[in-house]
Order: sequence, then C-alpha cells, then structure tokens
Amino acid sequence: MFVRRSLSRLCPLVLVCFGAAAGCASPWRHEFVRGRDPAFVYREFRTEDASSSPASPYDHPAQVSPEEWYILLSRLEHQDKPLIGTTGHEPVFREREILPLSTLLASALAEVAPHERVRFLVVRSGVDRILLGLSGVSGVAFVQNGTLHIAFDAIGDGIYEGSTGRAQDVRFPYDPTEENYRLGLVPPWPWTRLHVAPDGETRKRWLEVDLQELARATTEPPSDADPVVAEAPPAIAPTDVDAAPSATASAAPDVPSHETSDPSPPAEGIDRVAEKLEALKTLRARGVLTEEEYQRAVDKALEDL
Repeated sequence: MFVRRSLSRLCPLVLVCFGAAAGCASPWRHEFVRGRDPAFVYREFRTEDASSSPASPYDHPAQVSPEEWYILLSRLEHQDKPLIGTTGHEPVFREREILPLSTLLASALAEVAPHERVRFLVVRSGVDRILLGLSGVSGVAFVQNGTLHIAFDAIGDGIYEGSTGRAQDVRFPYDPTEENYRLGLVPPWPWTRLHVAPDGETRKRWLEVDLQELARATTEPPSDADPVVAEAPPAIAPTDVDAAPSATASAAPDVPSHETSDPSPPAEGIDRVAEKLEALKTLRARGVLTEEEYQRAVDKALEDL
C-alpha cells in the first residue's frame, strides 16, 4: 500500500519541481503568518502593487468560526486512485490536523486585507518523506459574495519545501484556482458544490460553501430530513498558535522532518490531549462521531501523547 500511494504522488512532485525550474510561477506571493506542526497559515497577495490592482474581490476580513471550519474540514473527502485498484474516497485531513488548522484558518481569515487571501499548509512526515520529501495538504481559502471558497493544489502530494526546511520558505508554485485535476473533492453536503469556471470547466479541487448553511450545520442538530448535517463540536478554545508572531516576524518554525518529533514539553502535551479527549466525548454524544470513529480518535490521541 505504501509503495502504491507513494508512486501515485511522485508525478505531482516532479511537475512542481519542473514548473518552478521553468519559471512557470503563480502570480501570487505569500508571507508566513503563524503555525506549529502540523499546520501553518500565510497571507497571500498578488505580485503587482495593491494600489494598481482592480477593486478588491474578497469580503475580507471575514468571520468563519473555528467550529464552522472544524465541521467542514472533518467532512471533506477526495477521490483517490492507487496504481492498482479502483477509485475510492479518502478524508482530505487526518484527525490530528483538523483542530489546529480550524483555529488557524479562523484567525487568519479575520486578519487578511480585502485584496489578500489565506494560504494554508499541513505537513506530514514519516516513511513517505524518504521517497518524496515533504508531503501534505496545501491550498487557499477566501470569502467572496457570501460564499466560502477553499481550493487545493496538494492533497497528500509532494510539496516543494525550499532550501532551509522552514515553514516560511515553503514554495507554492501554482495557483489552486487556476489549475485543474483528474481526481478531485467530494462535496460533503447538497449546499456545497465544485466551482465552475467562466469557460464552463468544473474545477475539481475548488469547493464553494454557502456560509449561511455552514452556520446552520454548526448550530442545529441533525434531523431525519437532513441526515448528513451534524451538530458542531464544542467551542474551540484559542491556542498559543493564535498568539504567535505576525507575518513580519523574523523567524518561523521549522517544517518537521521524519527524524524529529513534537518538541512540546510533556505537561503541555498532556493538557492538549486531555482537551482533545473531552472534545471527542462531546462529539460522540452529539452524534458527530460514531463509536468506532470515537475509539479510533482516542487511540490516536493517546499515541500522540
């Protein structure tokens, strides 16, 4: 399974490196904002001077709560096809990635300017890194005309990490809103849809989310008529990633490698796991998680400890 998945991800990494070498770059530039293993966020802006740009296209700063992000990210799935076998559906994010990324995305969207958007990165280390280098999930998020947009350029694919291996030096050669892919996202609700470009082409990794419906899914319990909408997780308390330095900070955390582990002190790790276990209990009680999903998440949390 590892060989099949790793080889299936090799082509996107080669294309990223080739495109960067050929000068085929995105018109967007990014600056590191904050983050900690495994999630990081950046502010992204066009290369031309903002004063010469057309009217700001985004409804920023925007308020999308951590709970709303949690519900959305936990439901996202994508099509996955190994070299051998049939196409199936896989979660876009792993369980340990959703809570920190939800908090980061909520705070970043509340801070960016109208002409900026949020770039996010989730890094994954392990056996895959031996073959592919850094891999993970990356994309952009923005709000436009009351709709939340989230577009991906990497889902478990190789990511160009730059020469220093630090989060602030990761490169994103492509604009996720300009690229298309053979396999894409699976809209989790009837009121979410894949973006359709002006030329009529469906962008398979670009999801549009109705913010009013997302807020309803976060606050209302599920009903028989709407079985896929689940109640939100409990309020997600701010973490120390929200207090991290701004984009002008001189240093940023290193992107983790397979040779390193989480450097957090034991006491901090215990507190974090305890909070997650309490959140998982609430999610199970409210029907967001099945008993099997709950046990799997608890086992994973204890392994991380």
